Amino acid sequence: MPITNPVGARDVVFIQRDNINSAYGEIHVSGTLLIPYIDSTGNITVGNSASFYTAFPTVGVSGTFTTVDLKTVTVTNGIITSIV
Repeated sequence: MPITNPVGARDVVFIQRDNINSAYGEIHVSGTLLIPYIDSTGNITVGNSASFYTAFPTVGVSGTFTTVDLKTVTVTNGIITSIV
């Protein structure tokens, strides 16, 4: 849900503890169409959908089908990878 009348839109601050619980640090992120997630080391990572899906691959159906205009669509793990 978007914040009404945001100040400094497209700027987000995350606060994270260090590895030994002795200090907190701020991580400032600017941009559009970014996905924040906690990586395998416990650090906050922000990236685009390609980096997110590399870290969290989708599980889905793979195969091909033909459209009504006779194009062949290839799907790999639920993502369309080719239309010819």
